[in-house]
Amino acid sequence: MFRKRYAALYVSLLFCLFSHIVHAHTYRVPVLVDTDMALDDIRAIAMLLNSDMVDIRLIVTSDGAVSPKTGCKSLIRLLRYFGRQEIPVAAGKVLGKRAPQWRSWTEDVKWPEINVGDNKTALD
Repeated sequence: MFRKRYAALYVSLLFCLFSHIVHAHTYRVPVLVDTDMALDDIRAIAMLLNSDMVDIRLIVTSDGAVSPKTGCKSLIRLLRYFGRQEIPVAAGKVLGKRAPQWRSWTEDVKWPEINVGDNKTALD
């Protein structure tokens, strides 16, 4: 009697686990990204853009490693490179704080010549 109950419980548990595994690769997690466009953020965004597991809804550039406007332009170039221009981009507010010491180096990153043009952006 107990064996039948345990067997039934075991089988139902397997079905529950199996349904979760099957659904795990079809669901895309909606994501909003906030970035200061530092080099580590650029790598992370590139990984997200190549992932089938996330649905990037918006990317906002914030004041940090680069200014929000410069970060927004660089981000648009990155999105064009990956063919993901449908993702809206917005430039955050300039905080007016002292810029990090490495900002001049980060803003001098040589991006390929890709026309920024009009994307769904809010640069100002």
